[in-house]
Amino acid sequence: MLSFLYRVFVDSWVGRIVAGLFFLAFIGFGVGDVLLNIGSERADVAARVGNRPILVQTYQNALQTEMPQVAQSMHLTDPSQIPPPRARRWPSRCSVASCCRPRLPRRRTAMA
Repeated sequence: MLSFLYRVFVDSWVGRIVAGLFFLAFIGFGVGDVLLNIGSERADVAARVGNRPILVQTYQNALQTEMPQVAQSMHLTDPSQIPPPRARRWPSRCSVASCCRPRLPRRRTAMA
């Protein structure tokens, strides 16, 4: 199937034209929206929900209001004790190898 797709989209002019149209469609719809909205939004808008802007100050106030409740739900006394979110990390090769290798029965050693 991959060889068929390769022949259609890479080796033929028709495939290249179709792929180019897909590319232009993604560029037109994706980048076009970003380029059209540059400069039209206020600098102090953190997000927009529907037509309603959420200002940075409003977001910060809501965050500061919620932090003590989050800390209390984590059984912490101070919101500054809340640990920062950990970045997702891909498993290392060692952990992947240890998960994938067959498990061998443990040898019992005689206690002397």
